[in-house]
Amino acid sequence: MGGFAAATGMIIISTMTLATMTSNHLVLPLCEKIKWLEPLQGYLLQVRWFTAALVLLSSYTLAMVLSNSYFLAAMGLISFAGILQLLPAVFLGMFWRKGNSVGAFCGLFVGYILWGWTLIIPSMINEGWLPLSLLEEGPFGITWLRPEAFLGVDFLPPLIHSVFWSMFFNILCYIAGSWFYHPQKHERSLTREFLAAMLSKGQLSGKARPTGLDAYIALEPKLLEAYDLLVRYLSKEKADEAISRITEDLQVETKSHITIIELMEFHRMLEHILAGSIGAASAHTAIEERIQYNEREAADLKALYSHIVSELQGQSRVDETKSDGGGYLFLDQMQSQIDDLEAQVSRQKKQIEALEAKLDQRYEEIFNYRVEVQKLKVESDTLRKRLAEDSTSE
Repeated sequence: MGGFAAATGMIIISTMTLATMTSNHLVLPLCEKIKWLEPLQGYLLQVRWFTAALVLLSSYTLAMVLSNSYFLAAMGLISFAGILQLLPAVFLGMFWRKGNSVGAFCGLFVGYILWGWTLIIPSMINEGWLPLSLLEEGPFGITWLRPEAFLGVDFLPPLIHSVFWSMFFNILCYIAGSWFYHPQKHERSLTREFLAAMLSKGQLSGKARPTGLDAYIALEPKLLEAYDLLVRYLSKEKADEAISRITEDLQVETKSHITIIELMEFHRMLEHILAGSIGAASAHTAIEERIQYNEREAADLKALYSHIVSELQGQSRVDETKSDGGGYLFLDQMQSQIDDLEAQVSRQKKQIEALEAKLDQRYEEIFNYRVEVQKLKVESDTLRKRLAEDSTSE
């Protein structure tokens, strides 16, 4: 009974997860890009129901097809070995500062290729879907590429053999790709922010945020704008309920105008509600595309963000005097500046090399021109001598 309950729970969790991921990360982006699919945004719940039914039906069909198959029994171990391929990118990316996206892509690509070759291919051969000669002789007779004896290692169990080789080349390619690829500035900035968040200590400085902000923003247009956004993804009743809850939590239900800080909080709560239905990434995109600010609101937002940044920078300087964390951040910023300068020097070197190559080519052209001129002079002198000799002989 316990096993039956556990299996049922796993089926429910997996089905709901796949249905939610499909609606949030596949259907919604398609609706944003394809105009005639926009009406589907109001039927996300029905889309999830349909996706869940499709997943259950597909899973049942696959189970029936593979009911007496070795492949079905081995699928669990194969899946666990596949999940292991994500570990190098996750853990090395967290603790090795030189790790980058190219290294992660190279490691995952090679790791999954070897995982499929050393685990999935043998399972398909055991089912009779592929010829047995591939397992015994290797592709095209190359014995050291045999799926269960890769590079001649034939004394390990199949699962350990696959995990060993796939993880070995996964880590190797991750390190090699990260070592030889210099990440872009945006990627380095994300790395610094991540490390700074992990190493930051203490509270914000005691400097207060600016007070006395004018309540000049009309609330009613903002409520209508938020309502129009919500009804694209939720029913009208839920949209009304969400708007009421936000205004009540912000304590602005009796106000006609709000401040810029209250507007920021309003949009933050609006995004939070949307994220519960369509996912965080889609909610953030919807807020960016559908919410508009006038010139004064945009200027006040920039000023407010600048103030917050100055607070954080001031706190980092305070922390620098208290602990070594600030020193690390300072060194990291200096390293970033050094990287930028090195990139600039590298570009200038390439330009200088190109100019030198052009200069050498021009020198060579001038030299060849002088050689040709000299040849012409010699030929001219020779002709003159011949003419002089001919004239004297006559």
